[in-house]
Amino acid sequence: MLIVFLILILGLLTPRLAGRLAVPVEKMGKWIFYGAIVAIFSVQWYSAWQQYSLWKYGGPPASYLLPPYQPISYFYLYAYMQFFNKFVISCFAAFLILIAAKILNYYFKKRFFEDEEPYFSALSVFLLGQPLWLFYAPAILGSAVLASVYNQYFRKKRGRLSLYYLWTPAGIFLLLLVMALKAYGAPANLLFWLL
Repeated sequence: MLIVFLILILGLLTPRLAGRLAVPVEKMGKWIFYGAIVAIFSVQWYSAWQQYSLWKYGGPPASYLLPPYQPISYFYLYAYMQFFNKFVISCFAAFLILIAAKILNYYFKKRFFEDEEPYFSALSVFLLGQPLWLFYAPAILGSAVLASVYNQYFRKKRGRLSLYYLWTPAGIFLLLLVMALKAYGAPANLLFWLL
């Protein structure tokens, strides 16, 4: 959970870091998005390897969960469900969002998103994991409505609202909300479903 939080913070700071490093923001957004995928799946592979080693060298009864007592497919299914499932599904969703945003940008001549915005949204969707990414869209829409109301009625500013600075903070907010629920004793069935 800590690595996810740190990568989201890095995504939040991308525009400032890109300016200081003289790297285009879109390129840095790509690096962070693809680097996050590699980092998260590397951590998950390491966790699966640690679990296998624990079962293999831990002695009975754990060693009975591996071949020759159980087929290796048992461990593969266990590792997938325990370590990879959350991020495989969200990775697929993140790529769908990334491709859809790029297509919308292409056909509508960058009317909806800046060049790097699709990477910010895809990064948040991927890092939130399954099923938190399902709550991401309502969080973004709620943030956009609140920001739009604020701009229109309090700042008396009309026009199009950019979500540029809302993609990553909405992901951080959701992650902090779940961490707070976990820390302060939310019902176990809610936490089981969210994490």
